[in-house]
Amino acid sequence: MIAEAAVATRLGLASAEVAPRLEGLLGRLGVPTSVPKATVNLDLARRALRADKKIVRGDLTLPVVPAIGSVELTTAVSVDALVGEMEGLVHGTARGEE
Repeated sequence: MIAEAAVATRLGLASAEVAPRLEGLLGRLGVPTSVPKATVNLDLARRALRADKKIVRGDLTLPVVPAIGSVELTTAVSVDALVGEMEGLVHGTARGEE
């Protein structure tokens, strides 16, 4: 969810307040907001996403939160963009800041 919110913000599909607020809420609920590098196989994640039920006619359809209290479905997020954000979470860096 955090990777989805981060890539939506980066693409201008969500306001900048959404991802940090989501991360804070998940943290307060005790939901992990990052993962140890050794536990994630990003190639496997990419392959799984390409076969996911959210792929329709070749497009990944994701829910995005453009602002707190609203949600939209979009096909503007590619599998590679989402995996790039996941990679940033795994390495503890924002995408492009490594």
